[in-house]
Order: sequence, then structure tokens, then C-alpha cells
Amino acid sequence: MVTDGGLARVVLTDRRFGVREDFLQRRLPAAVAEGVIASRRHLNPGLRPSAVAPLRTVVSALTRRELLGGLAPGRSLPFDPLPALERVTSRAMARHTFGPGADAVAGSASDLLEALSAMIGNPFALPANRVTPARRRILRHYEHTMGLVRALLRSRMEDPDAFPDHAAQVARGFDAARLEECAHMLVGALLAADRVPGAAAAWMLLCLSDHAPQAERLEPEAALFAQHLEDGQAPPLSSYPRAVAFVREVLRLHPPTWLITRTATGPVGLGGYEFSAGHTFMLSPYALQRDERVLDDASRFRPERWATSAPPGFFLPFGQGLHRCPGQHFALSLLVSILLTVVHEVRVSRAPGTVTADPRTTLLPVGLAVTLQPRSARSGRGVAAAAGGGGGEPLPRCLA
Repeated sequence: MVTDGGLARVVLTDRRFGVREDFLQRRLPAAVAEGVIASRRHLNPGLRPSAVAPLRTVVSALTRRELLGGLAPGRSLPFDPLPALERVTSRAMARHTFGPGADAVAGSASDLLEALSAMIGNPFALPANRVTPARRRILRHYEHTMGLVRALLRSRMEDPDAFPDHAAQVARGFDAARLEECAHMLVGALLAADRVPGAAAAWMLLCLSDHAPQAERLEPEAALFAQHLEDGQAPPLSSYPRAVAFVREVLRLHPPTWLITRTATGPVGLGGYEFSAGHTFMLSPYALQRDERVLDDASRFRPERWATSAPPGFFLPFGQGLHRCPGQHFALSLLVSILLTVVHEVRVSRAPGTVTADPRTTLLPVGLAVTLQPRSARSGRGVAAAAGGGGGEPLPRCLA
């Protein structure tokens, strides 16, 4: 376990510390692991800030439909927001990747993630090479998701110009012989866009409830965001500095990926000690980002600390180095869009009770129940429309 920030940075950025398992917990040979790093670069162009900015309209519509769609004016019952937020984040990524009609892919990937969650972090789970009913369930959901993704990828490999989506852009870097590799990588991206950003959004609602003055300061940016959506504009995230600072502070205090592991690919020295190949090193963004030795008032929620630049210390919710999450810009844009949509439409309050952080896999807010109250007659009508007989807030025509 690495508890020093400087040594943690070495583990994350030095090539001698690598990732040796895929999301199915299969052991990867060194050559395959290096190939994964090279392949992941094809994800980057479609996940840059300019590429994901237009998705804000979709995210806002999904948020109003999935999270706010059951809220009638003047009436609100406490509920767990995590399932709805997971649907928002997973469907947003699926539609960014495959365009219209991608909800079936998102649902299949969510089923796979549920199956994986029963094994990952389970101290009683047998090794991945042992066939058990739980492993069979994982493989069944994996093959179903891969089948959907393969079919969508084949058409994009044959004619990428016919599909203006992220998958077509990724497919340009692969030939037909590497279809399986490309599909596996995209399934991994779909999994990463489900529970992790969904958990971050749930922690975000908790912070909105617990820090009402901070929420009020977001209202002008929420109104600006709504106006930009209405005008069809997608300016850089820097147009919403308070919202970005709020999201970053949530990710600092409540990083969904609270534990990162790396494996020594050969003999390494670290902190004055020598380790042989195969040693596993663990570091916790949750602990490092709350270290009072490097950050003043580290345990307090203070978005203003991000006003000018990143605060001193280590901000690691997306990792660092070669294995840094390629979807960091997607995640920030997604969370800012959810945040400003919620602030514009409703006030968030938390039901009585204790919320605890469940660290078994993704850091989840267990016990969180929120109530949402429309901010005005105008937003009440908007929320009521999202709940009406039409099935929810309509999506943009190009993505409906």
C-alpha cells in the first residue's frame, strides 16, 4: 500500500508498474498488456472536450427523463437516485459511441457490470480461471454485449464515413481482423461509463443537499447552461467555472474509483525498498486527496479551492500516466451537465439517515435518499412534462 503522494505518482506514471488484468479479471501477458495501451489511444480523439461538448443536450434530456421524470409539482418522496443516474451515464456513453438506438447496448453492458460486481471485491470468489455459476453468468452477459457491439462495429469498419459517432472514429484504427479486440475495448468503455460516473453524480446530489449555499451559487451558471442548450450552443466547460469546481471537489472527497492497483512488470525499487516482478502496489485516491499534510482543510467541501488552479496535492480520480482514464473529459462534461440541469430544475434535500461509503468495488453512497422540489412554476411545468404520458422529456431528434 503506497500512502505517500510522490511515490504514488511514480507508481502511476512509471512504465515498470502496469495493469495486468482486463475487466473480466483475466491475466494478460506482458505483450498483450502493451498492445492494450496502444489500442486505447484510438479512443482519445472521440473523447476530447470538443468531441463530447455536443453531448450535453442529450445528458440534460436524459437527466430530466430518468432522474426528474417521476416528479410531480409540489410532491416529492425520498428515493435512491443511483439507479436513475446510472441509466443517465450509461445511455449517454452508449449514444455517444453508437448514436441512435443504442439503449439496448447500454442495458446489456449494465447487466454485465451487475454480474461482475458480484465477483469483484468478493473475498470468497474463486480465481478467474475457475468455472463457477457466477463466472458463467459473467461470460453469458459478456458474450451478449459483445454480440451487440460486434454487429454495430462491422458496419462501421465497412463504411466509417456513414456513421458520425465515436465507434466509427475508433473503427478507423482497426481492420476486420481486429474486430474482437476493438469490440472488447468498447465494451470496457461502456462499463466504465456506468457505475463510476453514476456514483460520482450520486455523491454530487449529496453535496448539493449538504451545502445549500454552494448550490445557490450555481444558479446563474445553471440558467446560462439552459440558455446555451436552448440556443444550440456548446461552449467550453470553462464557461461554467463554479460548476466545474463543484464537480472537482466532489471527485476529490468522494472518488468513485477509490483504490488503484498496479503490478511490477520487473524488479523495481520504491521508497528505498526493492521488489521483484509480480508485486502488486495499491494506492487510494480517497486517502491521498484528503491528506492534510499537502492540502489545507482537506476534509472540508470547499469548491472555491479550485477557483484559480488545481489545489496543491494529488488529484487522482482519473488516475495518471499511461493508464489514465481516457474518458476524463467525457466524465467532467457529463457531471457538469447533470449538475446544472438538476440545479436549474429542482432543489435537492436529503432524507434523514446515515449515508455510508461502500468501498467493496466502486465507492457508493449507501443509505442516500433524496427529495427533489421544483424551483418554480416554470421548472415545475418542465418536470411535470417529463413525467407525462409522452414517456418523458423528448430527446433531440437526431438521437431520439
